[in-house]
Amino acid sequence: MSLRKLFLALGLLLLVGVWGACVDIPSGPGTDVTLNFRSLVRFLHAVAGAPAGDVKVDGATVANVSFGNPSAYIDIASGSRQIAFGSAAAQTISFGSEQQSTLVIYGDGSLLLNLVEGHKDKNNNNDTTAMVRFVNVASGAASNVAFRRDTARLLASNTLRNAAYGTANAYQLLTPGSVRLFAVSSGGYATTLTGTGTGTTGTGTVDFVADSQLIVVGATVKAKNSEGFFTAARLYNTASGASLYSIPVTTQNMSFQTIELSGDNEVPPVATTATGTGTLTVVNDSSSGGGASYSITTTTPTSMGFFTAAHIHNGVADTNGPVVHTINVAQQKITYPTIIATGSQNTARATCQFTLYRDSLVYDIEITRDQFDTTFTSARFYLASLGLPVKTLIDTAWSESPITVSGKWTRSDSTQPLTDALVDSLRLGRVYFGCTSVGRPLGIIRGDLVPNATHTNTFSGRFTATAFYNLRDEFAFSRTYFNFHTAANPGGEIRGQAVPDTFTTSDFLLRITNAPDSVGRLLNQGNVEMRFLNAAAPGGVISGQLATDQAKGQYSVIEQTFTFETGRMYTVVATGKGSSFQMIKLDDRQVGVNAMPSRVPTPTDKRSVKGGNQKQAKVMNN
Repeated sequence: MSLRKLFLALGLLLLVGVWGACVDIPSGPGTDVTLNFRSLVRFLHAVAGAPAGDVKVDGATVANVSFGNPSAYIDIASGSRQIAFGSAAAQTISFGSEQQSTLVIYGDGSLLLNLVEGHKDKNNNNDTTAMVRFVNVASGAASNVAFRRDTARLLASNTLRNAAYGTANAYQLLTPGSVRLFAVSSGGYATTLTGTGTGTTGTGTVDFVADSQLIVVGATVKAKNSEGFFTAARLYNTASGASLYSIPVTTQNMSFQTIELSGDNEVPPVATTATGTGTLTVVNDSSSGGGASYSITTTTPTSMGFFTAAHIHNGVADTNGPVVHTINVAQQKITYPTIIATGSQNTARATCQFTLYRDSLVYDIEITRDQFDTTFTSARFYLASLGLPVKTLIDTAWSESPITVSGKWTRSDSTQPLTDALVDSLRLGRVYFGCTSVGRPLGIIRGDLVPNATHTNTFSGRFTATAFYNLRDEFAFSRTYFNFHTAANPGGEIRGQAVPDTFTTSDFLLRITNAPDSVGRLLNQGNVEMRFLNAAAPGGVISGQLATDQAKGQYSVIEQTFTFETGRMYTVVATGKGSSFQMIKLDDRQVGVNAMPSRVPTPTDKRSVKGGNQKQAKVMNN
């Protein structure tokens, strides 16, 4: 073989190799040798608001498409193609041999969605009904768009499909004829609430649920307490200045520093070892759910006695003010250690538990007889100084052992009432418990009732209703105090001023049903403002313009009527957002329409081979 012929043969082999490396040619047993390695593709520009642009396949312009107007089906080589729209970078899209499909251009023009319609002479159409699939490329709408039919767009039962962004559903059956369709997108909006440097800040949200036309307004506000409570909060139409909705401020709460009560805070000061601490939370609501909720715990010497009264007063520190609320002190108590009553010449005993209240003595006593004492004859309380009985618990003989005596000695006792003098004697350890027996009428066992040296009590309650609501800012401005009174110091034994924390965070919520679409349009336009007002700033102490939360998208509802024919296939595409939200109906390719061309591959087709097996296009929801 001459050198010239050798180079010619090598050149031909190289050309075949290059051609084979670029062509998507199947091989192996069972290969369909009739395939022509072509695809029919149309291009849909679905970028709402974007201008028309050129579509390029492998760098060559094949169509110029405007929004909503698909190109004709274009015959291109199958396999992996470089597709670009306008100035966007090219992307690799794979088209199967003899497939027909629609390539949707969406997002900012750089996103491509390949929708396969059929293959060669086969479609998925149904001869007795229409078929439709739904596509969501609505950039800026919700992440899921609902497609609904008929007039009741709010009924989930009328939903044909829900489509996630950038996806298409499979074809589904649809009754032919004129069909009223809705595309429905919920929306979310958010704002940062700021003021004029007062320190009060917050965030606000509005969610418009398209399913039920429900608006949920939420806000979290860190309020500066020294500014007082909010008097109102509203959503405003910033274009007209009109109020749209009022947000309840009754959930606003105000936290307070720990209240410290002592005699030093009294006016004038009082020398006492009694102390107290307390908590206070105030809710901006005049109903039973609001008011001032407090809990005060006091520690006092038993020798001091009980508090005779306690109040919340209106007044600043170092001044005395009027009573605005009475605190219930009836349940304060003095406790005793466990007391064992015994005798010096026997083993009889009584185990005693006592609690002394202002108006009663609660007792629980278990008496065990000595084995040699056949019969006990009485059980009583005695004054220690005189040995005189002041309260009889048992006055009949008994021989059982052990026995328990429990009860309450009260001021209303019909035979031996508990008097103030007896309460003082019990408090000061001047009473004892004793039992007598046959042969020992002066007593067989005795136990002195000596209380603990100090006692602790907690006083909890809530100050509600109109009286509180009219004074709520008095709490905010540190003009209230707690005062506990005793017989020795009727003007006050211990006192503590209620001082708010610097800031308190509160949550606010409003739910609006059957909200009109007009509010959704205002939200989409950025024409809704959230504003909080107080007495010092009736025009608004903090406010913020609501803007679309990109993670939730805009509220959008579009209604369009389309005609669907028997035996045909369609694609309905949702695109845009807000005022540009719309549906585009495409008549998909049918068998017998634009028949697949019959061509053989040529070296200029620039197709690729992968291991001898045909590389198929990525099929979206076929």
